[in-house]
Amino acid sequence: MIVVVDAHAHLYRCHDVDRFLACARRNLSRLGDRHLPHAQAHVLWLTERSMDTAFADLAAGRQAPRGWRLVPCAESSAVRLRSEDSFELILVAGRQVVTRERVEVLGLAIAAAVPDGLPLGETLHSIREQEGVPVLPWSPGKWLGQRGRLLRTLVQEATPGDFLLGDTALRPRPSVLPQLFTLARERGIALLAGSDPLPLPGDERHVARYANLLDAPFSAELPVASLRSALSGRKPCTTVCGRRRSWPSVALALARHALARR
Repeated sequence: MIVVVDAHAHLYRCHDVDRFLACARRNLSRLGDRHLPHAQAHVLWLTERSMDTAFADLAAGRQAPRGWRLVPCAESSAVRLRSEDSFELILVAGRQVVTRERVEVLGLAIAAAVPDGLPLGETLHSIREQEGVPVLPWSPGKWLGQRGRLLRTLVQEATPGDFLLGDTALRPRPSVLPQLFTLARERGIALLAGSDPLPLPGDERHVARYANLLDAPFSAELPVASLRSALSGRKPCTTVCGRRRSWPSVALALARHALARR
């Protein structure tokens, strides 16, 4: 089964949930239709910080997006949203944490929080203890210097299945492929892609513009178990698809983000 998955999605409080879901549907559908007649499942992985509650709010019905009906899954860390014309969007819980070394890590297929500020090795271990899938996503400026050397050593010593690397739509196009991606490919470490919208009003329009085509057995009733099984193997059958953001788009968004944090 072909599943279209944005593995690094954010729905922040400043985002409009109706616009977020409309853009997710449009972008995931376009990616699926571009590569096959109809993708059989469309998934958003909400990689949330410790203070974010979008998944819990949607799953509990505290947020009621117009035109969508909540359809429970057999797993508490996933939920289906079904539109009036029966299009189905699957939301899966995940976490985004920052380690003591200020390295960003995603914990896919986990619902419980992993504390910020732990050493990188302990963070990866904590995610794996929850049977999650650890991902080290590219971030602007965060794979340079001492952190870059730390990650390079980690990749050199890793075996396939230990973790995945992540690409994001915030890596502007065109740009040179990071050396760490090349090294990971040589080491047999798979790459996942995600849109990574920023906490800025309007940035939700970028959700699912950059994602993955995952070819694996999949159950809409058990999406977490399905995705965990597909991605935890030594050779996940996944292909990056979509389009990253342009240099002007990324520069403007990062400047707005820096101003907003002051």
